[in-house]
Amino acid sequence: MEEVKFLDNIGFRFAKCKHKRHVLTERNDTAAKRAYYLRKIRRYKQEKRHIVWLDGTFVHQNYTVGKYWQGKVADGVYSSESVGQRWIIVHAGGENGFVPGALLIFKAK
Repeated sequence: MEEVKFLDNIGFRFAKCKHKRHVLTERNDTAAKRAYYLRKIRRYKQEKRHIVWLDGTFVHQNYTVGKYWQGKVADGVYSSESVGQRWIIVHAGGENGFVPGALLIFKAK
C-alpha cells in the first residue's frame, strides 16, 4: 500500500486500459515537470555548470543476501531473522567524483 501512496504522490496512477488490465499512467503535470527539469539540466550542462547529485540508501546491521556465489570449501553466508539497527548513508557527487566532506552516515531511529 505504501508503494501506491508513493506513486500517487509523485504523479502516477493506475488505470484500466481497453483490455481490463491495470497499467501505470503518468499525470500530465508530472510529465511537464520532468520535461522542465530535463531542459534545465541540459542548459546547465551547456553553460558548463557543475551539477551535484545527492543520493541515499540504507543497510541493516544484520543484512544478508538471499543468493551469493560460493566455493566448494566455504560454509556460506548465514542469514539472521533479526533485522537489527538500520544505518542511513547519504552522499553527493558529480562528474568530478564525490564531494569532499559530504558523506553522512547515521543510525535511523
